Amino acid sequence: MEKGNENRKNLNNTTSLADTVFEYLRYWKWFIISVIICLVISAMGILVTQKEYKSSLSILLNEDKGSGKSNAAAELDLNALGLLSTTNNLDNEIAILSSPDLMYSVVDTLNLQAVYYINEKLRKIELYKESPFLVSFDPQKRDKIGNIEFYIQKNGAEYEVYGASGNHKISENLQVLPAKIKVDDIELTIQLTGKEVVDGEEYYVQINDIASTVSSLCGRLTVSPFSKTSSVLNLVFLGNSTEKGSAILRELIKQYNEMNVNIKNEIAYNTAIFINDRLKEISVELGSAEENVVNFKQENQITDLTSEAQLFVQQTGVNDQKLMDAETQINLISLIERFVNDPNNKLAVIPNIGISDLGLTQIIGEYNNKLLNSEVQLKGMGQDNPSYIRLTADINNMHNSIVNSLKNVKQSYNVAKQDILRQSSSTKSKVTSIPQQERGLIEKVREQQIKENLFLFLMQKREETNLSIASTPNKARIIVSPQENTPPIAPRTQIIIFTAFILGLVIPILVIYIRSLFKTQIKNRSELEKLSTIPIVGQIARNAVKDQIVIQSNQNSGIAEMFRSLRNNLNFIFYHKVNQLILVTSTTTGEGKTFISLNLSMSFALSGKKVLLIGGDIRNPKLHRYLKLDNKRGLSDYLADEDPWENYVSDSELHKNLKIMQSGTIPPNPNELLMNPRLKELLSEVKKEYDFIIIDTAPVGLVSDTYLIDEYVDATLYIVREGITPKTAVNFMNAQKEEGKLMNMYLVLNDSHLDSNYKYGYGKAYGYQIK
Repeated sequence: MEKGNENRKNLNNTTSLADTVFEYLRYWKWFIISVIICLVISAMGILVTQKEYKSSLSILLNEDKGSGKSNAAAELDLNALGLLSTTNNLDNEIAILSSPDLMYSVVDTLNLQAVYYINEKLRKIELYKESPFLVSFDPQKRDKIGNIEFYIQKNGAEYEVYGASGNHKISENLQVLPAKIKVDDIELTIQLTGKEVVDGEEYYVQINDIASTVSSLCGRLTVSPFSKTSSVLNLVFLGNSTEKGSAILRELIKQYNEMNVNIKNEIAYNTAIFINDRLKEISVELGSAEENVVNFKQENQITDLTSEAQLFVQQTGVNDQKLMDAETQINLISLIERFVNDPNNKLAVIPNIGISDLGLTQIIGEYNNKLLNSEVQLKGMGQDNPSYIRLTADINNMHNSIVNSLKNVKQSYNVAKQDILRQSSSTKSKVTSIPQQERGLIEKVREQQIKENLFLFLMQKREETNLSIASTPNKARIIVSPQENTPPIAPRTQIIIFTAFILGLVIPILVIYIRSLFKTQIKNRSELEKLSTIPIVGQIARNAVKDQIVIQSNQNSGIAEMFRSLRNNLNFIFYHKVNQLILVTSTTTGEGKTFISLNLSMSFALSGKKVLLIGGDIRNPKLHRYLKLDNKRGLSDYLADEDPWENYVSDSELHKNLKIMQSGTIPPNPNELLMNPRLKELLSEVKKEYDFIIIDTAPVGLVSDTYLIDEYVDATLYIVREGITPKTAVNFMNAQKEEGKLMNMYLVLNDSHLDSNYKYGYGKAYGYQIK
């Protein structure tokens, strides 16, 4: 049984995710309510949120480097002198385009401090060019105005203006427009734009301070490079109107170009002054350098020193190569000589690798071929054979010829080596005499070239700078214009609804999870199996009826089937033996010991077994309440008297096979009474009379009475009630088993909550549905 329980634990580990899902599905009503609430809130949010549009624009930055670039001269000349970078740094340009100072100019030009709205259904709609009213004020007081909100409503022939600015209330009735109103010492001018004014419509006007306006617009602007290898920038503005966004982007580029033109003209002018001053100095230095070169050549009688030096150096390299080749051949011939003169190699093949002398190579090759072709013949002849003598003599003659040729070739290479050494010495002496003169000339020429290059460079840059001053193009060119009348990008209805749906699922999960963290009772069988080391022999569902006796004849309810399963598991444990004594206990009261004992007894009785149910809890008896008996005589009375046990057994009136021995009178000394030897005698005799004896005992977590009975039993059913038994009690149960205090312990999970679609039995369609 323990092995089977371990297998179930392993299976439970693999299906823990499914168990968790089913645990959460118990609260499916929570999920439905949460999803509906979140969807309703998201729908309300979509209806009241202002629509947001994306306006985009792409610009190409003119390069500041290279010929043909119209405005490159002023910056290139300073770059060449190490004073200014010559390439566009996209990060710098992005910072400039995103700067509040540039946006400040845009706000000032387009009068963006004043924003106009109308109410459409539940949301505000921003008006830009469609506003019938225009509110203006003195530009010099732009930095002082802000946080003014008011409505303009046309009622017949007059215009009503009402609102507030801080603590100051606005209430004006204007007969004609344009008209002026005064708010916080600032005079506002309200005039018509020519657009149609709807009678009775409230037009909302909001005038923000310049700092918050600039900050808000900068936050809505995004500038990013098109790619790492191009000088194209993408500008994206998020706003409540595509027309307003397009106007802001266009004005931003206009202000950016004007700023760059002003900066570049200033740079070009300052550069021209610098170049003219520097040219005067360089012209004097260049004349002095050229005169020094002429004087040096005349003093040393130099024509073309560089060509002469190159010729000598090349000849030295050729001599060195020849010398290295000669030494290599000498070394190779010496190695072959030692090999040939070695008596051990008399009839061995001579190495013929790396020798450049063709005659010697040919002789050695013929010798090796002769030797290889004669090797087989020599092995088959005797030394006195004339053919052997003749063939050996030919080989020796060729060998001697090779020795003489090696000496001659080696001598010729030694002679060539001496000639090369003499030529190399002569060439090197000429080379060593040149560097000193060459060094002096190079220094003079280098100085002259530097001055000349710098002079020519400055002359060129002076002309380019003058051209750039005369014609300065825009830094940025719009290559993709902003599009108007584009669909809104926010609120994103599908994403919001999907997010709300997901949130509606997540909230109940979090609530259930947090709730489970604070729940200290056993919540299901899976959790019990994980915590306990004791096998679970049965699981009883929650009793949905008032009657505590759920096992009746011809009853096929789900809970009855569970008791049958418990009965069959016990038969399996007992190997279908009879005369078994079963003790039922738990940790504390209220866990269903009596309920399990009574219905399990009925289950055995219905199977044709003779069953005796004993009320073993003589401190707090409950069996008589379930059976509606008076509990006048029972186990405690038997232990205190000397009457035979049969006098204390009565019919249960539930089934003919089920007999009852109640707990009896509550004694003052229950523990000592259970130590009476008559208890052992009773249990020994009833086992002979009945097939199964079930004892409903006291909880072992509160009193020790049960331990006095447990030593006589065959199996102990330990009741755990779902939602009642604390998780900490499992450690106590495990300790009972480990310490051997209770015999053959098995757990029964009582009052287990099962899903309404749970099928008890085999498969999905066989068994009894629990309702």
